[in-house]
Amino acid sequence: KKGYKGISQGGVTLDSLNDYLKDNLTLSFQKILDARKSDDDYLWEVDGETYIAQSISRKRKDGPLTFGVIDAEIGQSLQLWRFYNSFDDRRGALGVGWHLQPFEIRFPSMLQKFSFGLNKISVQTYSGIFLLERITNRELYFEIKSLNSREEPVFVSSVDKRYSLIQVSTGFQLMSSNQLIAVFDKMGVLMSYKTVSNGIFDETKFMYDSNGLLKQLS
Repeated sequence: KKGYKGISQGGVTLDSLNDYLKDNLTLSFQKILDARKSDDDYLWEVDGETYIAQSISRKRKDGPLTFGVIDAEIGQSLQLWRFYNSFDDRRGALGVGWHLQPFEIRFPSMLQKFSFGLNKISVQTYSGIFLLERITNRELYFEIKSLNSREEPVFVSSVDKRYSLIQVSTGFQLMSSNQLIAVFDKMGVLMSYKTVSNGIFDETKFMYDSNGLLKQLS
């Protein structure tokens, strides 16, 4: 008879089927899940053992759960989206994993100094930027390519060449086929985005309070 220690404790009998352990393992695992008092608890103890959560739910998940739904719609110009990602442990406007913004950008590296052209025009910018597009549930990487005619850094994606990101004095602009799609501040927070309906672009704006929490959608 050998003893093994893991999520549950017990023994196995050599040369015997281990079906008899199934119920005990299920009960033990459920006890561990029930002991997690909150979805925000990532470290807790049960019977002297320490357990660490790698997901935000006390229920088992076999893979990432992502979806987006429209909660409210005023005509065709204003839509309130709600997005969820089970692998996102950040707290959004509606709780952990929930977000209202269809776009988000993040910076994998610090600001650096780059020089462009024969005149060695120097700018402070990033080597690359990630764009999260929640409606299609994909994340694109944009690499710095050049400066435009206004000497603003331009970032392009090798995956979706329709898109480009331009760094402006107030933050960043997401362009699609030379049409402005979204505006971000310097921290990558979405300030506005546009949708197309019957060939007309409608703009949705986000306003935040002093703590960075969304307070108004217009």
